Amino acid sequence: MGALTGRQSFININGETQKVSNDYVEGRIALFSSVGPTLEGLTKPDVVAPGVNIIAAANSFNNYRASATAAKTTFNGREYPWKGFSGTSMATPCAAGIVALWLQADPTLTPEKVKDIIKATSHQTVEGLESPNNTYGYGLIDAYAGICHILGIGTAIKNVSTHQPSAVAIRPAGNGQVVLQFATVPNQPFTVRTYTVGGRLLQEQTLQPGAATRYTVGTGTHQGLCVVQVNSQEAGVTGSEIIRF
Repeated sequence: MGALTGRQSFININGETQKVSNDYVEGRIALFSSVGPTLEGLTKPDVVAPGVNIIAAANSFNNYRASATAAKTTFNGREYPWKGFSGTSMATPCAAGIVALWLQADPTLTPEKVKDIIKATSHQTVEGLESPNNTYGYGLIDAYAGICHILGIGTAIKNVSTHQPSAVAIRPAGNGQVVLQFATVPNQPFTVRTYTVGGRLLQEQTLQPGAATRYTVGTGTHQGLCVVQVNSQEAGVTGSEIIRF
């Protein structure tokens, strides 16, 4: 298990930016993360996950500096700090949590099948590298692409994205409706298509941008899992989301 630099900095409770060394580059292997091959000549690591500046619960009996504290919560009168941690010990639970999500989608997965999903859906964050390699393995583990792979969405639905959009959140609403919440007011038209997991088109609608950041689209009366695909020329909008009605 390798650790990737997912982010160089975080904001502490004083509103200050806490940054690791400039030698840590986002999207690149962390300096502390071991690389292969092993003494037996095996390619390692198998996969990488974010492991730098991961915000996690810290020991409440330690008096952490405010500069190192990302947040604090209070429970039963006691204050609990959250801190930015780095290490392969942070990357490993990230990968374990992703595998737990995959097991929810398919409880019959074996360790061998999980590795097959990692091989099929992880991606290299550095261009030009073969896969696997002795720095990143098969690349950055991808929770959403793995779910799409397990459910066969990429095969069943032509031209569906196996990544979620970064500029718009897609959420189910009541009465068979989907809410699109944009981070900023969109400036390009966008098309919304809703499919069953098996690939049947439920609805298609093209919307023109307005002054709003929130749009509601009807999907019909289908019950169960659906895939909502959004397409746009605007950066960060194209992508899909799996939702349940």
